[in-house]
Amino acid sequence: MHTFGVDCRQWLMANIMKLPSK
Repeated sequence: MHTFGVDCRQWLMANIMKLPSK
């Protein structure tokens, strides 16, 4: 099983990058 922590971090990073910078 992959590390959930790392997966969450990667997903969050991608989301933040996609989101517009305030």
